[in-house]
Amino acid sequence: MTELKISTPYAEFIVTPAVQEEQKYCFTQDMYSDARGACIGHLRGYWEGISPVPYTNWWPDTFPEKSSEFKEELAHLFHGLQSSGLLADRATMNARCNRFPSAVIKTQFRKEMAFRINTEHRIYFLRCIPHKGEYNFYLYCYDRNALMEIFRRGKDARLIVSVNIKSYIK
Repeated sequence: MTELKISTPYAEFIVTPAVQEEQKYCFTQDMYSDARGACIGHLRGYWEGISPVPYTNWWPDTFPEKSSEFKEELAHLFHGLQSSGLLADRATMNARCNRFPSAVIKTQFRKEMAFRINTEHRIYFLRCIPHKGEYNFYLYCYDRNALMEIFRRGKDARLIVSVNIKSYIK
């Protein structure tokens, strides 16, 4: 499986494994990193016991984004990720992640997976950690134009190409 299509009333989202060069965007950036300035913030969450409802909290970052359009997009994406199984519960997350062996973050000492979701104005990176007793997911949100500028200034032209290939908004 190379991609997961999520349809919501708001938009159709395409989830793809993040390539190795992109996986760093699934983590909080160093305060001196250019990417830090493009980060809107991240949503992190975990499941307690057998409850299918995760405990979540939002951590804003340096790029200001408080529009109702952003909040609506994030809510639809999150609910779409839940209905797709990636963020349904820990066991379903683990089973769904196993379908994407190319999403494994190879530098981690435990199983973690990295995914990318492009929208018209933002790029999201989702890190899934299907282990009990810790945060199970981090959904990082980046301003698309600001992150694209960082990619252009950098040396990784492959990232620019992959950003332009998949952008699906109804």
